[in-house]
Amino acid sequence: MSLEMFGSLGVEACCSDESGLVGNAKGVAFPRSTKEVQSAMAAAWTAGEHVTVQGARTGLCAGAVPDGGLILNLSRMMDILDFSYRPGEAAITVQSGMTLEKLKNALEKKHANTVRFGIQAASHWKAYAASGETLEFYPNPTEETATLGGVAATAAVGPHSLEPGTLVDYILSMELVKPDGTVVLVQKGMRAWDVLPDCTDGGRGALEALCGSEGAYGAVTALTLKLNVKPRLACGLLCYFHTYDALLDFFARMRETVSSCGEMVCAAAEWFSASCGQVLKQERNQAAATFLPEFPRGAAAALWMEFSGESEDSLFDLLGCALEFLEEAGQFPDQALAATDEVNLERLGAMRHVLIEIANCKSPCSQVPPYDWKLGGGAGLACAVQVGKCMEREALPYLLMGHLLSGHCSLRILDGGRRHRAGAAVEGILKEFGCAFSQEHGCGRIKKRLREELDHQA
Repeated sequence: MSLEMFGSLGVEACCSDESGLVGNAKGVAFPRSTKEVQSAMAAAWTAGEHVTVQGARTGLCAGAVPDGGLILNLSRMMDILDFSYRPGEAAITVQSGMTLEKLKNALEKKHANTVRFGIQAASHWKAYAASGETLEFYPNPTEETATLGGVAATAAVGPHSLEPGTLVDYILSMELVKPDGTVVLVQKGMRAWDVLPDCTDGGRGALEALCGSEGAYGAVTALTLKLNVKPRLACGLLCYFHTYDALLDFFARMRETVSSCGEMVCAAAEWFSASCGQVLKQERNQAAATFLPEFPRGAAAALWMEFSGESEDSLFDLLGCALEFLEEAGQFPDQALAATDEVNLERLGAMRHVLIEIANCKSPCSQVPPYDWKLGGGAGLACAVQVGKCMEREALPYLLMGHLLSGHCSLRILDGGRRHRAGAAVEGILKEFGCAFSQEHGCGRIKKRLREELDHQA
């Protein structure tokens, strides 16, 4: 096998990602098909060269940064390969270089390149195009330029987190090219030991093992994704609280209201500490930040919730209940903001993404690794409160936020020169509360030590 597919042109540009860490490699290949990936992987295997698999390189934790060896960049593999549809149920098969943005546009506009479709897939796409439904890939990592292969590799979910669900619940199968060039179709129901002999937990589902593996088992070249019917209506609510306890009480009442209604779904629930408000106030020069409101004086935290459904009356009744709950509890009812149209829903819902972008500019992850952990319910917020107090004692600028539905929490320290002592204290708090490692922004080389620390205690 020859390594001629791996050229020197473009290597330098592919030796870094959004983490800011820069690596090195001998060559890079840009395959367009599974067959080309097979050839490249087999050649590298025969030559004894290790391969770093990349997508769009939007990751924050250096999972796509090479440490010598060769690069296999899959960003040119962007075709839709198959499609199945019947009202209320659909699936799509895409190459792993397809981006979230391109998939979203194809489904919303009902326009796609169907040259790779078989007769049945083409017929199903025609039926979908003529239907009154709009399909969506429900998981919503907010970096739309990320590839689907990269989303799976880092187990990225974003704010749309179902409590019992994860990204893998929306992946029906993955085509994997192993390091030796062997191709295997990994489907639901397969155990890891059936297809991944090197997996340390062979009893896990094979798809679960692949999600978050960051290329450890080879290159994922195609994914079959479960699609949902996009709800006709959606709205968002941004509100503020004097305490985290008040936030948690409000969230519980809203969940109960949604549950009793039976016609609504809570699609997202993200909290932000007052530190996020301080950073937004300081960074008003950031274009996206100008659309975000300032935290009111005295607010300890903010909560962003998204709801979806089919009934306009139910949506507005829900917002009315929210305002009533805020007034009863004295939690800034006059500062609460509702987004009932798509433009404002995107603007207000972008808070998490904007904050992460600001953090990346001020303190790249290669200089100041993020702390991502998982702990649900009241214990998760109690842990976050202690982490915030630690940051305040150290007088460090920081961002602290999380998802209430999934229990994911994230801390970004914005002063790399003074983070070391605070970092040790934060890790002590996470261990004390029994937190699990979260792959919220990937793991890569950047968060490897944190993963080992939290996994060890488990």
